Amino acid sequence: MRTMTLCTALAFLFGLGLPGCAAKKDVPSARQFPVTFRVTNDDGEPVAGARIAAGKAPLGRTTSSGTLNVKLAGTEGQMIPVTITCPDGYSSPEKPAELRLSRNRRLDSSGYLPSLLEGRCLRTTRSIVLVVRAVGSPELPVLVDGEPSGTTNADGIAHLLVHAPRTVRALTVALDTSAHQRLRPRDPSRKYELSGKDAVLVFDQPLTTLPSPTPRRSSRPHRHIP
Repeated sequence: MRTMTLCTALAFLFGLGLPGCAAKKDVPSARQFPVTFRVTNDDGEPVAGARIAAGKAPLGRTTSSGTLNVKLAGTEGQMIPVTITCPDGYSSPEKPAELRLSRNRRLDSSGYLPSLLEGRCLRTTRSIVLVVRAVGSPELPVLVDGEPSGTTNADGIAHLLVHAPRTVRALTVALDTSAHQRLRPRDPSRKYELSGKDAVLVFDQPLTTLPSPTPRRSSRPHRHIP
């Protein structure tokens, strides 16, 4: 019995035209379909380094433009499962996508347009810009979910960048006034609901300082002793 080459076996099992196999006579060029894979994140930015596989056959990784161009062998209308594995910092799609092989001739009849399959990698963390305005008291610690995250400046202002997991749906911002007993309100806080996307949060909390206590005068009459 004749031993099949790796390219022949993959083409037989998955109907794929893999790089390095296209020149083989057992994969006719007439059955090759140009395909472009495009992977972006949830902000629409290209994702580089995403691994693409058709069936169990790896096809390559996306470039800095978030794309991968290949040629696949198969039959018109054939459906191929495509798996996208996202790089670190992203979560991969839960289910494979379905690619339909088709030949789309260009309007000028100079060749065929590649089929396009788009995928999305979701960032696992979110960037949250926090603007704190605590007019009335300088240099107060800012707490995010109970953890120190920064300090207001001499004008009572702080600009902080907070990174939170995409699955976190709320966070609490607070000012620590424990070192200033006459400040009111004491330890003000606010809870913010998150949508899972990047956000800008403004914590605007005016503060007032209670006046210093006035020394009490004695009510006993002053006695004059000659």
